[in-house]
Amino acid sequence: MQKRKTRALLPVGIFVIAMAQIVNHYAVLPDSIHGALMGAGIGLMALSFIRGKFNTANKA
Repeated sequence: MQKRKTRALLPVGIFVIAMAQIVNHYAVLPDSIHGALMGAGIGLMALSFIRGKFNTANKA
């Protein structure tokens, strides 16, 4: 996976989790759908961290 695509997974995962919480607040979702959305968001965030391997320090 490219670095650019990997960086996009983190905000998308956060967005999916946030939207699941907002929709669940205003409309009653079945637990299975709510759990699937939360799992997808967490999975995207985890994939971002696992595949990312971002360099935070300069290699001298």
